[in-house]
Amino acid sequence: VNLETVLAFSINNIERVLYVSIALPQLRIMQITLYSVSELQPPYADLRGGTPIMVIGEGFVQSANGTLCKFGTNTYDGTYVDSSHIRCISPTAETTAGCASIALEVSVASNRFTDNKQTLGFANTPIIDSVFPTKGSFSQKVVITVSGFGFQDAKQFLKCRFGPKSKKLLTVAEPPSADVYYTRGTYSGSRQILCEQPVRPGPSPVNSFLEVSVDGQYYSSSNVAYETLGTPSKFVVMYYQNRLSPVGTSSLTVKSESISHLGILIGRRLDDVDHFVESDVGFAGSTATMQLTSPEGRDVTSSLFGNISLELFHGQVIFSGVTMEKPLIGQYQLSITHSLQGFKIGGSRTTTLDLII
Repeated sequence: VNLETVLAFSINNIERVLYVSIALPQLRIMQITLYSVSELQPPYADLRGGTPIMVIGEGFVQSANGTLCKFGTNTYDGTYVDSSHIRCISPTAETTAGCASIALEVSVASNRFTDNKQTLGFANTPIIDSVFPTKGSFSQKVVITVSGFGFQDAKQFLKCRFGPKSKKLLTVAEPPSADVYYTRGTYSGSRQILCEQPVRPGPSPVNSFLEVSVDGQYYSSSNVAYETLGTPSKFVVMYYQNRLSPVGTSSLTVKSESISHLGILIGRRLDDVDHFVESDVGFAGSTATMQLTSPEGRDVTSSLFGNISLELFHGQVIFSGVTMEKPLIGQYQLSITHSLQGFKIGGSRTTTLDLII
């Protein structure tokens, strides 16, 4: 506006309008809205609706006429927060196609809306196909590659959720707790993001998952497992008839025959919540031994024979091909010791099974 043409101006603080009287080229009155929108946080909302959107701007007032939010052409009640913040709740999108965008404008006086054309994107809830790695130690940071669909570059609102499956409807974010925590994701593309597991005070609960949100509110419900492992504190041996059918952990019963087969014995290091604590390094210094004690308390380990196979890898011990020749009936004690030297999950652990003949 050329200042020489301005005849007068006045401010209506109730309407939040500046009226400017201009003389040239002809007498007219210009109306300027005294509040504006500069940013939307988050810039994306879930298609299902219900995402809280913080509208950031200037000049907002708390009016008796109420606060309104206009998504495209549809108007809804908003909440005045302060002179630079208004809270709006996104409606259900009118389309099921992801990445649709509409302008979000606000009004604090007599349906006079801003016209700043800040757009809000509507996005499908992300879907996770896989994560790598699928577990990490509680004592160190782990960067996780998350692959899937529907990821958006939502800046600080791209969130990663670690913990058990949400008990809330539509996986709405709940407050952080000892079992549930959130970190910021890093956008790599619509099919991949990075999440970081920070150092934690201890292991995650069994059956924990990694989920992702692009609006910081609604999370995926893909149920892709991610476990935070604790310090190995136990060594547990399972008795298998084959590698797919565990039978028990405290005792095994074998029929006395000319050659009695003990099946497959698999020992694993577990933490306090029974996660299998495996390692991605080879156990060059690991050993495993087996000892058999008779019902009378004698060491009869030499009675074990056959084509005994011992496998040592990734924190577990596998004995197979173990047999006994014409064993006497009774209850034996079968002890397995696993020793690791030079590794942070090292030390020796022994577990004992009741062997009933």
